[in-house]
Amino acid sequence: MFDSLFNALQQSALAQLLDGSRYIAITVQIFHILGFVFLLAIVLALALRVQRLALLGSPVASFVGSLQRAYQASLGVSIAAGVLLFIPRAIAYGNNPAMFYKVVFLILAVLVQAFVHRKTHALAVEEEAGVVLRATSWFALLLWFAAGGAGRAIGFV
Repeated sequence: MFDSLFNALQQSALAQLLDGSRYIAITVQIFHILGFVFLLAIVLALALRVQRLALLGSPVASFVGSLQRAYQASLGVSIAAGVLLFIPRAIAYGNNPAMFYKVVFLILAVLVQAFVHRKTHALAVEEEAGVVLRATSWFALLLWFAAGGAGRAIGFV
């Protein structure tokens, strides 16, 4: 279905540049992995705070708000580097079932995390998260780890 798009991406000048230098490829991989590791660390910290398991020194709404930019930056770096990794191998990755699951889990994780962020911002200053928000926070964390696991599986499928 997307084979012509994948072929065009893989034949592009950008793909040739990315594939032509081992140093560029390694640098992009490092940014992709570090971006995702930072993302997971932020999401884990948010989940622990929402669950009232750690980081109780500040109200949940302000804590989540303080990490919003870091979350967005790490997500942006991870996705941008992921796209750059995809382009030179678009045909192989585009037809890889693990890649499909990675994208699905990633989209779901972003949507569920956006819900968690929106609901925590709506909390009053000293209000804690209710059971639904706490469960949704754990679900978001699970989706992030599923996206990472599916991404790791790409090389083995």
